[in-house]
Amino acid sequence: MVKFGKIVCGTLIVPLLSPGYIVIDGKKVYNPTTEQLTAAGYLPIIETEPEEIEGKTAEAYYELSEDGTEIIQRWNYIDVPESEPELANAEE
Repeated sequence: MVKFGKIVCGTLIVPLLSPGYIVIDGKKVYNPTTEQLTAAGYLPIIETEPEEIEGKTAEAYYELSEDGTEIIQRWNYIDVPESEPELANAEE
């Protein structure tokens, strides 16, 4: 099932998750059709999985962009430096 949403002030609104309905002409519509969602300004959300990066430690976060026809999830990565292993007993 394709999720629909819209970005409002930088926040993704997914109507079927919360509040669970959309409003059309002042009426709550539960289980709206694709046509109703599209007419109300909602776009399909294209979700992706983060890549596995071998040999590196990285923190993944996603950003959402809208191109007028869909909302696309894109992953970005921040390199996390490997921590030095702590010595069990430094006084030996």
